[in-house]
Amino acid sequence: MGSDRAGFYSWDRLDNGGRPSAERVHAEWQDLAVGDRISCVRDASAWFDVAMLEPERVLVLRSSLQLPGGERFDPAVGMPRASIDSTWAFLLSPTPEGGTRLVVRTNARGRPQGVFELFNWLVGEPAHRVMQAKQLTELRRRAQEAVPRIAAV
Repeated sequence: MGSDRAGFYSWDRLDNGGRPSAERVHAEWQDLAVGDRISCVRDASAWFDVAMLEPERVLVLRSSLQLPGGERFDPAVGMPRASIDSTWAFLLSPTPEGGTRLVVRTNARGRPQGVFELFNWLVGEPAHRVMQAKQLTELRRRAQEAVPRIAAV
């Protein structure tokens, strides 16, 4: 994922600067490691940090931003007076039927808390819900197209 890689598989005009998300796996983008950056915009001025990675199982992205301006901060040290700290986690797990389930979770906290909660309720959550639904639909389509179908006999 990322604007500098395969895109975000969502509404590309909004999420990827108009560039279409990848339709296939690119070997050159498979070298992700903890501490790497996943660009959110084409000029790489905003990004997620890879916080946790277990290949083919878990990917956790984190963004800790001081506001205004978007300077990064270390959440282990504490949150600045005006800031947002968020994670976006992707977990793959096998199903009893032999398939794979993708579970996606987000978590965010912000300061000042009341302002953050109001913004998140009015703008953040609804926007993320729409974008995430499109992303999951597109990932499912790509995964299903990549698996050869067995014809019924």
